[in-house]
Amino acid sequence: MHASGVERTAVLATRAADGDLVVADTCEQVAQINGIARQFRVTTGAVTGGQLTTTGEQIGIGDRIATRRNDTDLGVANRELWTVIGSQHGALDVVGDSGRRTLPAQYAAEHVELAYATTAYGARARPSRRHTCWSASTHRCRLGVRQDDPRPRAQRRAPGC
Repeated sequence: MHASGVERTAVLATRAADGDLVVADTCEQVAQINGIARQFRVTTGAVTGGQLTTTGEQIGIGDRIATRRNDTDLGVANRELWTVIGSQHGALDVVGDSGRRTLPAQYAAEHVELAYATTAYGARARPSRRHTCWSASTHRCRLGVRQDDPRPRAQRRAPGC
């Protein structure tokens, strides 16, 4: 379908940057797509600024992110999706389905990640009208579930990043 893995990754990152849910096999693939999608959005002016997380990701205004730790005091849940709408002194102002929140600098640095792509495990919690699966293997994908998986459905578990 694509001439090379590099070309395929670029196409998927562009789809992710445009709002498609991109599902990848591995955390490394997710990180690669997220980085390229973010760079595309920076280049087009959809994302500005940026601050580093403890994992080395840049997060800026306009980025789509996921919170990765439940925090009832902040009103956020693991894998909940947000859009960054502001930043001050490391804290992130975000908006999502649960409303508007301010994530303190320490939480933002330690428990936030880019969310343009995800693994199959992460995709299960994300509603999306459009999705694209990237499988490094030859297995077909329906929101990340291998069609030929011989295990009973209840035993199918994909690792989360």
